[in-house]
Amino acid sequence: MTNSSRFPAPSGHASRQRLGTTPVAGSPWRAPLRRMAAGAAVALLAGAVPQRALAHDGMPAGLEGLWRAWSLPAPLLVGLALAAWLYSCGVRALWRRAGPGHGLGWGQAAAFAGGLASLLVALASPLGALYAALFSAHMAQQLLLIGLAAPLLVLGAPQIAFLWALPQPWRRAFGRWWHRAGALRGGWHTLNTPLVACVLHAAVLSAWHLPWLYQAALHSEAIHGLESALLLSTAGLFWWTIVYPSGRRNYAASLLAVGTLALESSVFGALIAFAPRLWHPDQAAAWGLTPLQDQQLAGMMLWVPLGLLYILAGAALCLAWLATNQEADSSAPALEPWSLARRTGAAATEERAGIGATLRVVRRSVSVPWRR
Repeated sequence: MTNSSRFPAPSGHASRQRLGTTPVAGSPWRAPLRRMAAGAAVALLAGAVPQRALAHDGMPAGLEGLWRAWSLPAPLLVGLALAAWLYSCGVRALWRRAGPGHGLGWGQAAAFAGGLASLLVALASPLGALYAALFSAHMAQQLLLIGLAAPLLVLGAPQIAFLWALPQPWRRAFGRWWHRAGALRGGWHTLNTPLVACVLHAAVLSAWHLPWLYQAALHSEAIHGLESALLLSTAGLFWWTIVYPSGRRNYAASLLAVGTLALESSVFGALIAFAPRLWHPDQAAAWGLTPLQDQQLAGMMLWVPLGLLYILAGAALCLAWLATNQEADSSAPALEPWSLARRTGAAATEERAGIGATLRVVRRSVSVPWRR
């Protein structure tokens, strides 16, 4: 559906061809650049507006201060605004050619919007004001990134929308470049396998809960941003291999990868929840929770919600695998009952003919009359 040659040319282009006019040279290149610059400027201006309470200036003293502790940093706003703008431009261009809901469904567009909203809540909401004090808030932020934002963004099929947001010459140039980049395509093919993505994501998730890395993320905004970026990117790569596999889908490998992550989250969450001492020594009491209670809550969050998500993904894969097998069985040539009856009748006729021929040979070989 991403090939523009499959759909008729838009009405404006057709009218220019009928009138015998040609578009101004360079116009397909200048208009998207102007729109991109305008979107970036709006996002930068919005991020430059001072907020009433920044998320990482300290933990809010009460519930009223917590709801006001929203942080809207300029880099985050620029990224979210550009992603939303590019996606909307691509969807509008695709639906103008194919019709609303075709090429990209309404559900996919809603999933991408939900993924952006999840990113905004995870990185700019009052969770950011609590993550430095509560282990459970830090865990909730991670779960929003890897368990909600990443799969929703992948289900939104951003690769289709972003390509359609580009002018047609840019899309063709990108296709030619990608076709020539053999080493890059080979590396992507290696990464785009469920087991490789599973190992990468499991390693990143486990590493950021090591005490020294966890403490570094608490005391440095740059390291905390790196943590969020790595968790989101590896989780996005994992869900990408599940939704858009490279080559023919391998359901066994996908189920093994999902089961591995489900086991890791369950075991890791249980170890944190039932640990007799603090996992991170710098935890402190906050919001009526002792450090050990806060740690137990964080472990249960990693254990139950994330494990349930992987179980649901595994169940969906099993259903898809069964449906694929049923389709393969139904496409095989079936032996109808009447065909079987015809074949059985023909075999019986041949058998009777053989018996009759044998009897005739016997009668000729002896002189005893068989009938009087």
